[in-house]
Amino acid sequence: MYAKGDKIYVLVEYSEKVAFPDGFSPEVRVDFDGETRVAVRECYRDNYFDYWVQDGDFDADGIVIPNNALSFPEGGYIKDLAGNDAILTHAGFPADREYKVDARGPRLVSAATSTDGRTVALTFDENISVAFRLRALSQRTGVPASQYIIAVMNVHVDNEDVGVTDASVSEKTLSLTLEKAVTQGQTVTVSYHNIFAADRDTEGILQDYYNNYLHDFLAQEVVNHSTASTANPKPTNLRATSADGEITLTWTPGNDDSYTGQEVKRRTTKKGAKWTTVATIGVSDTEYVDDSVTVGTKYIPDVGIGPTLRIENK
Repeated sequence: MYAKGDKIYVLVEYSEKVAFPDGFSPEVRVDFDGETRVAVRECYRDNYFDYWVQDGDFDADGIVIPNNALSFPEGGYIKDLAGNDAILTHAGFPADREYKVDARGPRLVSAATSTDGRTVALTFDENISVAFRLRALSQRTGVPASQYIIAVMNVHVDNEDVGVTDASVSEKTLSLTLEKAVTQGQTVTVSYHNIFAADRDTEGILQDYYNNYLHDFLAQEVVNHSTASTANPKPTNLRATSADGEITLTWTPGNDDSYTGQEVKRRTTKKGAKWTTVATIGVSDTEYVDDSVTVGTKYIPDVGIGPTLRIENK
């Protein structure tokens, strides 16, 4: 397996000793998974051509040298010592899995939420791990590697940023725990941008087995498998008006069908005052008149959904 920075040698054998003109160097075309790379002749060894594996090079089946891959720039030639032109036709070298190339970082295959909407799982085309240098940095500083992963991942739900609170890696999967659960029908995207790339210790955050780093990607669609309801269990838009010893409350009711009623609660502004349930009303009611208040006392109205559970901001 050739990795980034490795040198691939191609040996070209001739039937007799050959000569090249000064300033011209023959080349050998090499096929990497359908893409052409060029190996150039070493200046001190006529029979050897080399190619340095670059970031992004990849061939899972093995390098192929096509038929008649040897060539030279215009004006160049290959001759024997008697001045005869060399015959450059030759058979190729077929794919051989002994000569695979992997200088390409992991690629995102899919992304999906869990059914409870709490996590996003990113699946890659190969096993991934925390980059070696980042693991070493984490051991030196005591800062968990997960904190670096959290810092470079961005999840957007309906075009709004949702924080990531934890991250873990297992085989081909990166799992992100969200600060706020995704609900059914919401649009979710995920991005990766290594903001620490300028530092040698953190130039890579995640890598594959051959130390190829995950490259940035932007706004990749996440399949939303969440079955969590979009219902808002807490009433909203609460308004209170007072007159003649009464407080009239109006609000927009919550829309969660699993509840069967609403509770009206109140408390005074006195420090440490506790909420008191003054009425249990219908789940779709939008108004309540509280006539049991004390004139001259300040109250803070609140409406929660029952039957027995007080819900404020779930």
